[in-house]
Amino acid sequence: MKYVWRSLNTGLIASCALGGYFLVGDNTQHHPLQDWFACPMLAILAFVFALFSVWYSTEFAKCAILKSPSWDRLSMDWRNDPLQCLAVSTCNLAAFSLGGLVRLPFQAHPQYLAVGMFCSGMLGFLLGQALIYRVYRSRICSAISDSP
Repeated sequence: MKYVWRSLNTGLIASCALGGYFLVGDNTQHHPLQDWFACPMLAILAFVFALFSVWYSTEFAKCAILKSPSWDRLSMDWRNDPLQCLAVSTCNLAAFSLGGLVRLPFQAHPQYLAVGMFCSGMLGFLLGQALIYRVYRSRICSAISDSP
């Protein structure tokens, strides 16, 4: 079963990279968002969301042990497996950023803000993960795979 999850996770990352490529290339937006303050706000919100999701799972969902992220499983349960969801979300935003950066030089009207938003969200999640792994390191255990 772990090969199914590995394939699914890899396909998810590849589809996010293609999504970033095509989203940055979309010129149908007549009034592009010009509010550059949105990038740092998204980074701050992503950072706070990462911290809140782990705090919520440890305090209210009574998750005493946090499983470290693994490429061998797919979890969309933010309440009981926040580190896996956070790692998958960070990888997805990194793929969106990479796809957008590949397309950016070939645009007649580059959409820097779209790529900036992807990068800001990824940066917020990365900083949140760094703090989470520092604060909750005694509660994190290695993920044990279900099947060989």
